[in-house]
Amino acid sequence: MTPIPTVVLTGTIGVGKTTLAESITELLNENGIRYAFIDLDGLGQVYPAPDPLDPHNMALQLRNLATIWPNYVSAGVERAVIAAALEAASQFAELQIAMPGAESTLIRVVAASDTVAARIKARDHGALLGDFLSRTNALARTISDAFPDEITVDNDNVTPTVAALTVLEKLDWRLDS
Repeated sequence: MTPIPTVVLTGTIGVGKTTLAESITELLNENGIRYAFIDLDGLGQVYPAPDPLDPHNMALQLRNLATIWPNYVSAGVERAVIAAALEAASQFAELQIAMPGAESTLIRVVAASDTVAARIKARDHGALLGDFLSRTNALARTISDAFPDEITVDNDNVTPTVAALTVLEKLDWRLDS
């Protein structure tokens, strides 16, 4: 089996992981490259969390990923783009186990805290707004501490397309292949 190049975009709440992933997949699609786009957060949306020791349902997200990944492989995906708020190296290792045949590269997406706060305020409401605003800076530090040596892409003051092209360049993913 040929390895499937996979990018895992991680970063804090509101940094633009999903928007960036969507922009990457638009470029892949425009170039006829079959891809899978997986927003890991969406695979774990059960509230309140069933496990108080896993308040963001990461274990559920990873179990669900392991369940659906073979379907993407059988569909012949050539690339995979994952958006995920991974907080520890062990979570990245578990993600890799859940995706046999994927050749994963982790990219840490960053932006200024005021940009992140503005994005959260623009998209979220109610209890989520307060929760996300209160957690985002600490989560950014946790992710930075967990993955200090990973590739970083600045997603501040650039368009999603420019950020996506930066990611593709860092990955050396050619759009003509």
